[in-house]
Amino acid sequence: MNFKNAEKILIVQIGRIGDMILTTPLFYELKRLFPHSKINVLASAVNKDIPLNNSSVDNVIVFEKSPTGILKLLKNLFGKSDIWIDTKDNYSRTSEYLVKTLKPKFSLGFNFDKKIFDIDLKDHTLCKHAVCINLSPINFLDSSSHAGLMRPSYNIPRLVKNKFIDLFKNEDKLNLVVNVSAGNKSRYLSKELWIDVLNNIITSEIANVYLIGLQKDKDLIDNLLNNFNEGKISFIETSDIIETSQVIFKSDFVLTPDTSVVHICSAFNKPVIAVYPAPEWNLEKFRPLSEINEVVRSKNENDVKDADAEEISQKVIKTAERIRLKN
Repeated sequence: MNFKNAEKILIVQIGRIGDMILTTPLFYELKRLFPHSKINVLASAVNKDIPLNNSSVDNVIVFEKSPTGILKLLKNLFGKSDIWIDTKDNYSRTSEYLVKTLKPKFSLGFNFDKKIFDIDLKDHTLCKHAVCINLSPINFLDSSSHAGLMRPSYNIPRLVKNKFIDLFKNEDKLNLVVNVSAGNKSRYLSKELWIDVLNNIITSEIANVYLIGLQKDKDLIDNLLNNFNEGKISFIETSDIIETSQVIFKSDFVLTPDTSVVHICSAFNKPVIAVYPAPEWNLEKFRPLSEINEVVRSKNENDVKDADAEEISQKVIKTAERIRLKN
């Protein structure tokens, strides 16, 4: 197949928000290689806002795992993709079903015990980070490419920028955004740990502290706010991931558990302190790509509940000092 003549390229990314953010370098590189091709993204309802705000993406199709949703896909995609790309690097029954049902002309993905995709991307990945995994199709499609690590990126609409235009006007201190939410229960720090960490940060007087989090975690946020005198910490409410991204962009640095907020920081090269569980493979795959970053690892293989409050606090203080030195 002459790839340069590809009219339609489809990228399948129906995972979480963080997965989509880490796929954005692939969008830019595909548009560079195929400037006249239409770049389509099959997204999930939860992660669709990222490609919708990416200048290299021409069209976003939202995946609905239902009979009606599959019928829509058959109507829109059956046999209509010249190049089908799925960079999920573990076996997915859904991935296999989609590529076999929608019958693209040519497919790239990760094969396992049986051949699912025309090209197996295992031999085209230059490192273990998720960005490298997502860029592996570029190394196959362009023999001159050595696509490895690069920061993700996407756009913030002007309307969202204007909504937060007056945020962080206090220039006496750095402004620290603390994210308390995560996509997985195992990535949540306990209320007691958060209280210890926040108390240490407030006592150090290194930064103004602002909490962010999902609506489902409002009880946790309210509990944390009620543990401190009024004005010591504040809450910034956002309605979606794009608004959250703008708050992070406007801040000086961020503290967060291992979740999509880490990758938002990478996209904007925002200094970040990130709390991870123990496994080395998880850190290798999802580590921060911000120039200034600090990592705290739990001793537990499965969660971050036993992360050390003192270590987190000290790394926040260290990051603040690094930011001041750089400025």
